Amino acid sequence: MSNLPVLIAQHGETVRSAAQMTAGAVISGIWQGALLVTVTGLLLKVIPRTSATLRFIVWTAVFCVSAMMPLMSLARASRGTGAEAVATAHLQLDPRWS
Repeated sequence: MSNLPVLIAQHGETVRSAAQMTAGAVISGIWQGALLVTVTGLLLKVIPRTSATLRFIVWTAVFCVSAMMPLMSLARASRGTGAEAVATAHLQLDPRWS
């Protein structure tokens, strides 16, 4: 038999706090990544005659940075306590959504 219900009962607030931080980090990462991709695409369109190698390097770097954004946001939020982490979130969701 699984001990999951017992663990959730014991650590429910910790799980809720971690879920809120993770959701905030993912949502922030999505819009920040979209903005980064848009700006990069516009810059590469404006710069004439870029080689395929340069475009590949730039897009690979953009992908790596955008993939790391949620992790960096989580690392920043996890340094503080729960109240500080929620206060630093870019987007506040209604608690009824959880």
